[in-house]
Amino acid sequence: MGIKIAIKSNKKKDDFNLDVEIKWLFFKIYHKKISKMDDLRGKHKENSSSNNFDTLKKILPLIKNNMDKLSKLLIVFVKSIELEKLNGNLVFGFYSPVTTAITFASINNIFTIANIHNKSDLNVGADFTKEVLDFNSEVIFKIKLLKPIFAFLRFITTKSGFELIKQLRNML
Repeated sequence: MGIKIAIKSNKKKDDFNLDVEIKWLFFKIYHKKISKMDDLRGKHKENSSSNNFDTLKKILPLIKNNMDKLSKLLIVFVKSIELEKLNGNLVFGFYSPVTTAITFASINNIFTIANIHNKSDLNVGADFTKEVLDFNSEVIFKIKLLKPIFAFLRFITTKSGFELIKQLRNML
């Protein structure tokens, strides 16, 4: 039992759409559709760069001191992720057919290796006549939360871990 995250994206010419959905059991916790127009209307947040720099100077030594604990936390988190579906189609082209062909071969090799996994279906296509970048993708994965929560609690119960979290919250 865990949280299921589904991310779908689609880009065709100048139109871009992103759909993010988070579910627990059959309850929808979060759902957000983002399009290119939403991005253009977004509000820009102004940050004080000197304040962020001072906070960053405090955070970097804390990260260095907690590197082993952070790496263990990251390993527990990554091991708790289970891929359910990875689909994608990519069509691209450059003005130079030679560059398109070389890039196509490289991406096709990477996708072929990724398609060894039975839950993956990645395809690539090339357009040698014009410059284009179109894609659609779907990624669905599940995160089992029990082990990451316990690992995070072990991390923040240490003095240096708590101080790092406190400084990161101040930065945001």
